Amino acid sequence: TLKILAKTFEIARRHKIMNPELMRATYGKLMWILQDISQLVSEDEINIEVNTPIRTVTSFLKAKNAVELLSDPDIEIATNILVEKTENFVENAEKKKLATKRLITNYSKLISPEEIELIIYSISDFKNAY
Repeated sequence: TLKILAKTFEIARRHKIMNPELMRATYGKLMWILQDISQLVSEDEINIEVNTPIRTVTSFLKAKNAVELLSDPDIEIATNILVEKTENFVENAEKKKLATKRLITNYSKLISPEEIELIIYSISDFKNAY
């Protein structure tokens, strides 16, 4: 149950970072719960850390010794946002697909293909949001 609570806080915190205008009251209430828990019980007693660092693409890649993936020219192509109504949509989609395959080929010794795709999706989501 406590692991679920910790995961809930992590999800809420990430959501709040990405959408600061949302969850104003709910997020505040979650923070009060977190403060109450930390005052009543030590982390050693419950054997779980509720306040964890936010996982980012950069921190993940640093842990895997693969930060150079972020400066690879193919990452820009692989994370481009495709707009269906453009005249070169098919060409751009193919370029994106090939860049993703090259990234997987070049970095699969350091991180798994699934993790590379997750990184690409994460960066693409960020680009699409802003």
